[in-house]
Amino acid sequence: MASLEEAAAHVFISAATFTKLRREGKLPSPKGRAGYVLDDVRRAYIEGLKNGNAENVSEAGPMTAERQKYADDYSSARARQAKALADKLELENKLRRGELAPIEILQAALEQVAARTRPALESLPAQLKREIPHLRATELAVARRLVVHVSDEIADVRLDA
Repeated sequence: MASLEEAAAHVFISAATFTKLRREGKLPSPKGRAGYVLDDVRRAYIEGLKNGNAENVSEAGPMTAERQKYADDYSSARARQAKALADKLELENKLRRGELAPIEILQAALEQVAARTRPALESLPAQLKREIPHLRATELAVARRLVVHVSDEIADVRLDA
């Protein structure tokens, strides 16, 4: 058990502030002549700090397992909320900087690349014949077949959401 001055010093406030908060019901009252229970004073003061500031301190009494669970759940929820907000801001910043694009735009870009690539690939057998005149028709047919296969593979590329 502690005196008023000891209880105030325990939570690093003046005796006058302690008295004011006690009168407002934000800190526990003394237990008769025995004085203040420092654990109760500390818990009530910390509860007030958790709620925004020392002026919101409420007489909380001893911390029960159920109250601790609620306090932990609240802290976890606040942490999840802060992370979600940070993730959202990070995504918005990436969009603004042009680091991300909608899948529809990326798919359209891939289709343009495929459309521009196909003619170049299809011209390969003719270029081979010019560069290597002794190529036979069967060899050029194999080259054409491979070009068509590669062109079809490129055209079939799709982005998964």
